Amino acid sequence: MNLQAHHVRRPVAPDAGTLTLVLGALFVVATGFAYLVSLSADVNPPDWVRVVGLLGVPLGFFGTPVAFVAARHEARARAGLALFAAALVALVVLLVVAG
Repeated sequence: MNLQAHHVRRPVAPDAGTLTLVLGALFVVATGFAYLVSLSADVNPPDWVRVVGLLGVPLGFFGTPVAFVAARHEARARAGLALFAAALVALVVLLVVAG
């Protein structure tokens, strides 16, 4: 009788640290897009482009902290949280400047 342990392969999925990093980067990109369309008179994309471009703001704003808690403070999660903090400060500055 063979009593060797069988290894079960788990499906490959991104871990919470990677998700935190991706959501933090998405928040940075969306904040940069907000700066571009808000402060540049030459850039006036159609409304659907604005919606798609700014969709990363709520996704990153709410998703990054949730993913960070799930990641249990991994290195990638800390990097994602640092991106989140930088984008949050930039977004607050944009809201104060652009009113």
